[in-house]
Amino acid sequence: MNIPQFSERIRTLAEFGGGLAIAALIAAAFWVGGFTQLEFATYDFRFQFRGERPPLPEIVIVTIDEQSEEQLQQRFPWKRSFHAQLLRNLMQFQPKLIIYDVIFQQTTDVAEDEALASALYDAYNEAQQMGIVILAQYISPERMERPLPAFADNAGGTGMINLLLDSDGIARSVPLVAQTLDGAQTRYHLTLALEAAALYNGGVNKIDFPDRSTTILSKTDGGATKEVLRVTAPDGKLLINYIGGRYSYPMIPFWKIIKGDVRPEEIRDKVIFIGDTTLTAHDYFLTPFRAPASRFIEQLRQEAGTSAILTNVSTFGIEIHAQAFQSILEQTELRKISPIWTVLLILAVGTLSGIVLFHEWNFWANSAAMLLCGAAIWGAGQYLFSARSLWIDLAPLETAIVLNYIIGLGFQRWVALYNRNKIKGAFEQYVSTAVVEEMLRHPEKLHLGGERKFLTVLFSDIRGFTSISEAMESQSLVVFLNAYLTEMTEIVLKYHGTLDKYMGDAIMAIYGAPVEQTDHPIRACASALDMMARLRELQAIWQRENKPLINIGIGINSGQMTVGNMGSEKRFDYTVMGDNVNLGSRLEGINKEYGTNIILSEFTHEHVHGEFVARELDFVRVKGKHEPVRIYELLGRPGEVKDEKIRAAGEFEHGLAAYRARQWQNAIEHFEEALRICPDDAPSQIYLRRCEAYQETPPPEQWDGVYTMTHK
Repeated sequence: MNIPQFSERIRTLAEFGGGLAIAALIAAAFWVGGFTQLEFATYDFRFQFRGERPPLPEIVIVTIDEQSEEQLQQRFPWKRSFHAQLLRNLMQFQPKLIIYDVIFQQTTDVAEDEALASALYDAYNEAQQMGIVILAQYISPERMERPLPAFADNAGGTGMINLLLDSDGIARSVPLVAQTLDGAQTRYHLTLALEAAALYNGGVNKIDFPDRSTTILSKTDGGATKEVLRVTAPDGKLLINYIGGRYSYPMIPFWKIIKGDVRPEEIRDKVIFIGDTTLTAHDYFLTPFRAPASRFIEQLRQEAGTSAILTNVSTFGIEIHAQAFQSILEQTELRKISPIWTVLLILAVGTLSGIVLFHEWNFWANSAAMLLCGAAIWGAGQYLFSARSLWIDLAPLETAIVLNYIIGLGFQRWVALYNRNKIKGAFEQYVSTAVVEEMLRHPEKLHLGGERKFLTVLFSDIRGFTSISEAMESQSLVVFLNAYLTEMTEIVLKYHGTLDKYMGDAIMAIYGAPVEQTDHPIRACASALDMMARLRELQAIWQRENKPLINIGIGINSGQMTVGNMGSEKRFDYTVMGDNVNLGSRLEGINKEYGTNIILSEFTHEHVHGEFVARELDFVRVKGKHEPVRIYELLGRPGEVKDEKIRAAGEFEHGLAAYRARQWQNAIEHFEEALRICPDDAPSQIYLRRCEAYQETPPPEQWDGVYTMTHK
């Protein structure tokens, strides 16, 4: 059955193509960055929808602020002795870590520098030479700002204070590790938060990068290596899992530490972050937690040309480092699925939502489906974000759903009309009018794609057609064959079968597809009986017209088959394939072996038992198969089979049982009685000859009664 290519394209477009095409366009737009800004907005909203999370109780921020400038009567940067005094005062209360977001890179007064170096040295020794103070550095391809060696050598480590601002100006990540060359040796520089987390866990001396997203910090001691931290940072960017906006952590002004105006419990066992929070330092940034409002504030600030407009929508740099530290320590840093997986997800969601939203429902049903799809995707994305720290791109996914909805609404009416014309045009010559009408009323029952289904297949073939065709003129042969095929095809269509193909004088028909039928084995058997009845009527006509008389064989089998459109892109057939199809063809040929007209497999017989009269013929192993199958001769409908045929079949059944029991003489008597009732009963004649042969030469002891066919 050939369906025009254009119809196949429309069918594919209606069922899958619309959503897939939209998904492909969206995936392409995503790939070139077309959804970056919109995705940033959904990313920020996910933080706000989730809400604030508890801060790590150990984190405290010491602020270098305007109030401290007033109290110390000096504008920042201050003399180094202030920092030395700060460190000594902090060390009195035994903090866990002291982390500076200040780069001490320039030499100042010698005494001032010595005071800070001495304080760092004492802090190092008080921490039992484990290091407790981390100093800041800035590493970039353009410049490198590092603390003076006198300071760095007495610190527990140095960490990068670089922040990464996205194209919309929002600080969502920090670079996890930077690499520099020191001669021939590669040096790794950790971000401030990672350096602090490493020291917090006892320090590390080994770093590995098993893949582009994973960094492993380890400590080697005595030949044994112990993993200390495993951090996920896609392409080297640590995505901070913000717990909130500004003032998420307790803050203590610098001056209070200097003057001792602080309680010991505020410092003891705390991780102290020290950073500049003055407006003049411009060390404040927009973050996802207050991004929508902060974008507006930032716009006002730029228009005003001043930094004076600063509200709680901005977050200080030192706070961002503290939040990054908490993300690493709690292992809640955000992970982002790779672009490849995002594209696959877009294609999947776009295609699946297209299937749903291109479906021919009414407006309200489609609208509800769109809202449900959108809510399901958003809910899944929000859950993964909040509970699993996983960032999936929601903007392209939601866009795919909305576009599928909009385009689907306009497409549905046209698809419905086109499908009606397509179904009618494609099938009206191959299936009955009733089946076509059923397809038009319920197009969802029409399945043209390849699938495994339980079906029944019928094969019929003219006996000795080659000799008949050689005796007829070509034109007469075509007229004769067309008349025969027309009559047989009408019977197939009468029982809502599908004409698969003509193979010369042979007919192949499918029952149970493309429209599902629960009784397709019965329909196939009824077709076969009517075909034989019509053939007898045609034989009477052909005899009067001096045309050749023909006989046919029919094979029927039921089972799992692969059904669908098969062929090239431009030309294909709706057909079936599989072992069960081949068995049906073999059964048609076996008729010649047993002198019968209609043979069923046991798989068809079990579904029509009681509906028709049939007798078991044999237990055969067809050529090319290992497993034997029971075959049955279809005799007719109950009440329509002649009495002598019924009695002969009964004798045949007894003879078959005796035959399988190796009771050859008993079997012969039953087969002879069957032949006495019906002298032309070919199966009885065959078994009679077998029994006589086995009387002379019995089969081996392991004989199982199976008859092996040696030809097709």
